[in-house]
Amino acid sequence: MTTNSKLLCSALGMALLAFSLLSLTLLASNAAATQSVHSNELSSSLPIWNSAVRTGATPPARARMTSCVRSRFYDARRIEFSGRMTTFNSPPGAAQTMQIRFDVYRKFNGRKRNRYKRVKGTGLGKWLPASDPAATVYIREITLQGVETYARYKARVRFRWLRADGTTEWHRVRTTKSCHQKIGLPQLVTKASRRVPVAGSPQENYVVTVFNAGRSEAVNVPVFISVDDGPAQGTIISSLAARRSVEASFNATACSAFHKVSLDPKRTLRLRRTSRSWKPFDCR
Repeated sequence: MTTNSKLLCSALGMALLAFSLLSLTLLASNAAATQSVHSNELSSSLPIWNSAVRTGATPPARARMTSCVRSRFYDARRIEFSGRMTTFNSPPGAAQTMQIRFDVYRKFNGRKRNRYKRVKGTGLGKWLPASDPAATVYIREITLQGVETYARYKARVRFRWLRADGTTEWHRVRTTKSCHQKIGLPQLVTKASRRVPVAGSPQENYVVTVFNAGRSEAVNVPVFISVDDGPAQGTIISSLAARRSVEASFNATACSAFHKVSLDPKRTLRLRRTSRSWKPFDCR
């Protein structure tokens, strides 16, 4: 075989080898593209609800303490909590009802072995459904007014998603941050008691001066008086602001020896350093 013939055969062999390699590369590329498309189709063909469960997705729910208003005055103190939930990827076409429940807990400051205890109130501890069954977002807010001072409040918010037959499909629990009502308690002192004769009557008018030395308003304060160890009679001071005095008036029998006064003897109020003992006043 001549040298030219050998060169021609070698060139043809190289061309055949290059063509074979190119064909294998194209086949491998097409196979990879086919596998990728198949994988995407398999994933998207799964039910969305099953896919969410497998990936660990949870129904979206959020609870917040949106307002914490502190004040020296009882009626001005306010706390607001909110809960927000949305529908999630349930099986297509399935009906879903959203409900929210608020439980509010309170803990008083300055007490040993103190724990949060649940607060009773209108709308608390009840499941509140969305008014629109077709809603995809449900937001519910509650407001607490006239709350105790020198205490902490927080809300535990429960969420549940119901199926059309009323059974629970999902439920979640979220706890809000606490609202710390920092202003100190009222501190009540009986400052004085004076007697004023009542014209044409055997009775006398007793005027008791009560002072609030604390940092916040006292409301519905019970004040009792007893004359010469006789039966006690009481009245209510509806409001006594911090660093202010108020007078409580009684009509009772004329005093011959002494009379005595007590503030909140049954301990119905939270007060700071307030004596509930009877304070005597000499009538002679």
